[in-house]
Amino acid sequence: MDSENAWVLERVKLYELMKRQPDWSLRRYTRELKHDLQWVRRWAARIMSATALTPRNVSQSFACPASSPTAHP
Repeated sequence: MDSENAWVLERVKLYELMKRQPDWSLRRYTRELKHDLQWVRRWAARIMSATALTPRNVSQSFACPASSPTAHP
């Protein structure tokens, strides 16, 4: 499995855990998934703001802000 697929799987695990245990704290998710708090906080916020879990919002492109094209002279 390539690294991007591994990260997508980790995000899906967080989503599933949040669905099964909505009353857990971010620190509890952190302990359960063995990720740092910053990672869990970032992805929990993105998951909660999404209307539905789709491949788009667990992919790396969802993680990175859109960049504007560079103007060429």
